[in-house]
Amino acid sequence: MENKVKIEVTRTGRSPSYPSINLESAVKVIKDARAFGRKITNAHIAGKGEPKGGGFVRKKAALGHFGLISGRGENLEVTDLSESIIYPKSDEEKISSFQTAFLHPALFNKLYNETEKNTPIDLEVLGNLLIRQHGILPSVKESVLS
Repeated sequence: MENKVKIEVTRTGRSPSYPSINLESAVKVIKDARAFGRKITNAHIAGKGEPKGGGFVRKKAALGHFGLISGRGENLEVTDLSESIIYPKSDEEKISSFQTAFLHPALFNKLYNETEKNTPIDLEVLGNLLIRQHGILPSVKESVLS
């Protein structure tokens, strides 16, 4: 009779959620998907890729983090915020909409509100702030900063 040893693996920690792609890339994805109308599906977001797998899930989540899509599953809709970025009525609306989208992720909003305005921030210091005050894992610090 064999003795089987059960090994339990526990997570030591998890970083707070953040968009895995930058805003510029997210806007390109939503612009391409918007060609199919305001009501979109996973296939529209995937584009030429497959609407499954980790890369797709992260891309779709990033669109939600930035407030560019709403809904769940296959029942998705391009938000008014996306519309004002893709089809702005003025340059001011486009700039304001980009700012709103960038600050939509909770982590980015907290960082913005906690840092001094109109003062350059060293990326190393910002990365350390992400780790020490926001629980970002050191292994993903560079990804968040980018």
